[in-house]
Amino acid sequence: MVDCIFECIFCGELTTHERLMAKIRILPVCDECYARMGRVPDLRRRESNVVVTARDLQGQITDVTRLHNLLTTAGLNMERNGLYGDVSDLEVKYMGIGDDSTTPALADTTLGNETFRKARTSQSKPADGAVLYTQYVAPAEAVGAIEEMGWFAGAAAGAGADTGIMIARVLYTRTKTNLESLQIERTDTFAEA
Repeated sequence: MVDCIFECIFCGELTTHERLMAKIRILPVCDECYARMGRVPDLRRRESNVVVTARDLQGQITDVTRLHNLLTTAGLNMERNGLYGDVSDLEVKYMGIGDDSTTPALADTTLGNETFRKARTSQSKPADGAVLYTQYVAPAEAVGAIEEMGWFAGAAAGAGADTGIMIARVLYTRTKTNLESLQIERTDTFAEA
């Protein structure tokens, strides 16, 4: 038996794990994240992570929060339908913010209470099998209570609340002021185990 030190792939916490050498392949997930998930995710499937960076008016970082979002059934079905040929527009176009703190569920198709929506700021392909979506929320935007965020894709995704297919949702609690901006980065990674 050996103690292994690793960084949790969801929260970034350094932790140790006791395992048998060469007999068990471990997924680097801390106990707290494992307990929240209730199971270890299959790495052959798609996973996503979110990093929210808050900056003051001088551009100085005041807070960094790392989260793991929930991929919705509607979003996964949209991808399936795209591979099948039923859907041609899979593009993530908008990010929404809301003030409902209800736990995300696979069946979610909208935010609990969407209060702000903005077209995606940028996107890139930082590595094989990865897509990075970046959203900038200016100081004057989305001022007030933030409890949830969601990403919207497809031909029906538009500037109006609850439009498009919500592919992912995550809880994030912050009372945003007009003295700060947010940079929200969401990465989809597709990889074999």
